[in-house]
Amino acid sequence: VLESLPKSVLAGIVIASVLRLVDPRPVFRFWKLGRVQFATAAITYVAALVLAPRLDLAVVLGVGVATLVHLWRELRIQVPADYEDGVLHVRPSGVLYFASAPGLEDAVNNLLAEHPSTERLRVDLDGLGRLDVTGAMALRSLLKEVREAGIEAEVCNVPPQLRRIVRRVLADDLAEEC
Repeated sequence: VLESLPKSVLAGIVIASVLRLVDPRPVFRFWKLGRVQFATAAITYVAALVLAPRLDLAVVLGVGVATLVHLWRELRIQVPADYEDGVLHVRPSGVLYFASAPGLEDAVNNLLAEHPSTERLRVDLDGLGRLDVTGAMALRSLLKEVREAGIEAEVCNVPPQLRRIVRRVLADDLAEEC
């Protein structure tokens, strides 16, 4: 039935049919929700348009970008702190595991250097979303080094999802109350 139609007309029919499937509005909603998610979605969207008909490559690119973003976020650990009356109170937030542990160690060492009169270090874990064995062991090692420097050290406010591992690895470091 369509054999007698010119190819340009057939192409127009295909484009008109597919155009309804190409809707950039969901991608722009990410702009309001998060810039990094928007960038990931936009890169994947543009790649799908540029690499067509090889959409599999665009999907692989999108998965790769999302993986890199995830790793970038997991490597960063925030360490807000306050100092009062000889007590340095640090509240790491994020994920503490083997790759982010050096960031916590560096931050605590820098804070201790800024406050040489520190008598006690309190590590408040309620900002951590996840803690694995290597992160807990790194924290234990950090607390040991702090104690060897003559500073009391303790862990407090352990969230429910971390209690099991903290009890196993950091049982001696838990404060009675914080």
